[in-house]
Order: sequence, then C-alpha cells, then structure tokens
Amino acid sequence: MESIIQNIDFSVGRYSCGYSLFYNIFSNYGYEISETDIYFLGNGMAFDIIPDGKYNFGYSSMKDVILNMKNSITDKIDFYSGDDKKYLENKMLEEVSAGNMIALYVYADCLEHHDIKAIRYPFHLLAVYGVDTVRRTAYIGDSYIVNDKGQASLYMGKADLDKIMSSTKEFAVFKNTGKVDISRKTVFDSVLNSINVFLNYEYKDGLLIGNSGLKKFVRDIDELVRFNEPIFNQYHENIAAALKWISLGPMMKNIMNLFDENEELRVKDYEMIIDEFQKIESEWIKFSLNIIKLGYSPKKDKIGVIIENCNNLIGRQESALAGLYEHIKTSA
Repeated sequence: MESIIQNIDFSVGRYSCGYSLFYNIFSNYGYEISETDIYFLGNGMAFDIIPDGKYNFGYSSMKDVILNMKNSITDKIDFYSGDDKKYLENKMLEEVSAGNMIALYVYADCLEHHDIKAIRYPFHLLAVYGVDTVRRTAYIGDSYIVNDKGQASLYMGKADLDKIMSSTKEFAVFKNTGKVDISRKTVFDSVLNSINVFLNYEYKDGLLIGNSGLKKFVRDIDELVRFNEPIFNQYHENIAAALKWISLGPMMKNIMNLFDENEELRVKDYEMIIDEFQKIESEWIKFSLNIIKLGYSPKKDKIGVIIENCNNLIGRQESALAGLYEHIKTSA
C-alpha cells in the first residue's frame, strides 16, 4: 500500500536537524512560528552527554522536546517508542494516510541520501511524508544535512523503508489539525524557562544536562587528553562538532535571533548583550578549533591552558545568560 502527502515544501534548516524539521512540519500546517521560537518552546538548551562512549554532547532523546512542544505549541503530537518495528511501521502508514507527518529519530548511520564522509553525531531527525509498503520505500524530508565543511543542504525523496525502520529510535506524529496561534508571551516564558533549566538544573533521566553537563563534558575532555590520548585522538572531531554544530553553536545563534525577530527586546543596552554573545560564540569556535589541532598534534602540553580558558568561558557564558534572563524578564 502507498500513501503520500502531497504539496509538502521544506526549506534548509538554519542550525539543527531537529528544530528545522519541526519548523518545516509546522510551517506546512500553516503555523506562523519561527525556527527560533520552536527552539525555545522545545527547550533546546537542555543538552546532555550522549552515553555512547564517543564523546558527543547534544540530545540523547526526542521525548522531552516533544513533551515541551505539546505543552507550549499544540497537544496534537503523539510520541512513540519501542522495539516492535512492525507496529511502528503500521502506525506510520496509518498516520501518513490521514495526512499527518511523522518525525523520526533515527541512528544516523542508516542514512544514504548524503555524501558525508564521517558522521559525527549518532542520531538524526527526519520527516516521513509518504510510505510505500509494497516497494519498501519511505518518502522523507531531511532539512539539515551538514557536510564535512559545515554546509547545510536539504533532501526530499525516497529512502529504504526497512533501513529507516530498523534504525528508528523514537518517532512522533504531528496531527494536521490546522494552525494554532502562539503568543509572544508563551515564547518569552519558554526562553526564560530554557535559560533557567540550562543554568540551574542538573539531571534528566540520570544524565547531567545543560550547564552541569557542559562542565562535566569539559572535565571529561581534560581527563581524556591526560590519561587516554589514543581515545581522544580518535574522537576529538566528535567533541569539536558537538560544541560547534550540535549544542553551543545553535544556542548562540538562536539567542541572537531573538533580538532580530522580536522588536520589544531591542531596548536599553540590547546591543551590548548581542555583542557579548557574538564574542562568546567566537570563543567556542576557537575552543573547537583548538581541540581539533590538539587531536592532530603529537604534543598535548597545551591542554591545561585550553581547559582553563574554556572554564573561564563557561563562567562568562553563565553571566551573559543571567543578564539575558533579566533583560527578557523586564522588557518582554
């Protein structure tokens, strides 16, 4: 049986596979909401250390993001997980036949529609807008394919249904029930909550998250270089990519986008706030480059200075986020 939702139009994502995917789904349903809005409505700053032994820092689960969006955007999102792949496939066909797109959280190594030489992050999000169970084909939208140079592109087309299903970790059904208006107050409250969670919460499902997770991640890097150099040399590019492209890079971009998209925030000393986050972003890029250089260098004696500078940067970032919190609280 074949079912394909017609007239689906995706655009290339700005900073992440997940939030760009959700943006594209909501956009096709008629929602007037930005990718930046969705980032904060989904609490995009709640990163954790991925427990895969490959030194990744990002999102280990889609579930919390979906629950946050159910509470802040629409409750017409259903979350599914489990090992019964036949049930998931049948559910996916049923929902697509009803005109509902699916967001799949898959293991990235199952994907064949790109030419990326080295996949740095273990998971990926893509949309399913069609299923053909006879030809064993899924019709997918992937709005954020980042190549080895950091350039993003879009794919819409066919994929092997069996490979996709065998690698599916979780999926969510987005019911097409018409657009819902999202107030700016809802968005700003979500930004405040995201900052609060990042700065003050420690654990989610037994994993360190947000700033606590970041500090642990940096300690792990330090220990890895000092006591297990071969493993660091193997995974140093994962570490750099996780900070630059998966977690802190997108966080900085979305924070700065808040001021572009919301005129009410452009008051008082807002230019100084933007300038500070631009400088912090530049420092994280510098840290990522230093990690890559260190991975290819036979000498690791600079790790002490690199980690010290990084810890100072974390403190600077904490202060900037606290200042942003107060600015939004008093301006929005």
